[in-house]
Amino acid sequence: FEAVYGASKAFVNSFFYAIRNELMGSGVSMTLLMPGATETNFFKNAGQASTTVGSMKKDDPKEVAKRAWYALMTGHEFVYGSEYAEYEGEVMNRMMSESHKAQRHRIISEPDSATKK
Repeated sequence: FEAVYGASKAFVNSFFYAIRNELMGSGVSMTLLMPGATETNFFKNAGQASTTVGSMKKDDPKEVAKRAWYALMTGHEFVYGSEYAEYEGEVMNRMMSESHKAQRHRIISEPDSATKK
């Protein structure tokens, strides 16, 4: 349900840090945006509208973009798309094992999980 998506995100994070390091001193600024669930057509287009994560309240894309712009302009290494995404990324993910995170994401990404309660 999220295996390829999660692996892709891990690649992007790793790629970002490698490129950012290689460009050090070049004058190019980079900030990694980790947006969390954002109100776009992503979940509908990915066939995940009926999942728990697809049906939950999501962050406003304009607010996510504002946070990203501010972080880039002020030289931050990375930024989350919202306070909730930041809490999840900084607190929850650090407290859970990889196995537990995989199970948690499976539960919210399983097809029709929004109606299976």
